[in-house]
Amino acid sequence: MRKAKVLHAITHMQPGGAQDNVALTVNMLDKRRYEVCLCTGRDQDYLARVMDPDVEIIVNADMHRPIVPMAEPRAFLNLYRLMRQQNFDIVHTHLSKAGLFGRLAAWLAQVPIVIHSVHTFPFHDYQHPLISRAFIQLERMAAKWTDVFITMSDLNIGKALNFGIGKRSQYRTIYSGINLERFASVTVDVLSVKSSLGIRNGEIVVGNIGRLMFQKNPICFVQALAQVATTIPCVRGLMVGDGDMRGEVEVLIKKLELDDRIVLTGHRDDVEKMMAICDVIVHTSLYEGMGRVLAEALAMGKPLVATAVDGVPEIVKDGERGLLVKPDDPSALGKTIVEMLNDPPRAQAMGKAGREWVLSRFSVATMIRRIDSLYQELLGRKVY
Repeated sequence: MRKAKVLHAITHMQPGGAQDNVALTVNMLDKRRYEVCLCTGRDQDYLARVMDPDVEIIVNADMHRPIVPMAEPRAFLNLYRLMRQQNFDIVHTHLSKAGLFGRLAAWLAQVPIVIHSVHTFPFHDYQHPLISRAFIQLERMAAKWTDVFITMSDLNIGKALNFGIGKRSQYRTIYSGINLERFASVTVDVLSVKSSLGIRNGEIVVGNIGRLMFQKNPICFVQALAQVATTIPCVRGLMVGDGDMRGEVEVLIKKLELDDRIVLTGHRDDVEKMMAICDVIVHTSLYEGMGRVLAEALAMGKPLVATAVDGVPEIVKDGERGLLVKPDDPSALGKTIVEMLNDPPRAQAMGKAGREWVLSRFSVATMIRRIDSLYQELLGRKVY
């Protein structure tokens, strides 16, 4: 039997959960079954994570993260020409721009199988309503060119169907696999890592792991920590990540006189070490398909406080695998962090329950096996 030709198309390979997912998938798909190609835009810091030399990498230089009107037609045509030239059996798209352009190009190029992974929705409550409605209409249209949607949680399926995007039969949930060895078995000299960050022994560390960008709402974390510090004087905030809101975050930290309370690490490749020194990890996203960092934290047995958005409540079951709060409510967030810190036995029990739940569901091998099974099912119907 010949190998199936598979194209993964993603808008960019900058740091993020979708990019981790794609890198793991193209690396680990069985090359005896599949000839794998990855097409990405010009932002490609994460390309180094694609380590399998058998994966062909194509850069679509006209694919930008923001909308660039003059470049968009070229970005689409580049994808269309690629699909016409290489006769892919499967096109698998990721993120909104590559998802829209890639699925339309695949339909026009008569690619037999078109799959789209919904890492997060391009529409949310914090957009202008007209923009949100436009994205919903585009997703409804693109659903007609899609054989299967892969969602990161069952809750995502309900949200999509509520907005009239596709049919229930088009959806499959495949949890985004994480490196369980890296997170579940990490050994760290906690005192040494704390010392390297200027955190004193005995200080309670509340961590926020994620890019400093609007979606992740780092401002809410800073505001909540200011409240926590009035109740728990020995608390330290640890913000791991970087992004276009760093300057705004730094200004707020100074304004709230938290310079000696919050450590900004910037981007770190040793995020598991940063998590290891945290007593509680806080997730403040305004919208989120799943939140890989939540599964990573739970794999380490860490207590979680998270915003109840999109697929998050499926991972962080309130009162069982962490505590949930409304998004963009620093007062409620601060109170809930204090509640978690003031009850260590309960926090540890929730961390343990979360670890057991994640270890049984989130291995990379499980994700790849389920993607491979889906590919084979669709290939059996449409190609072979």
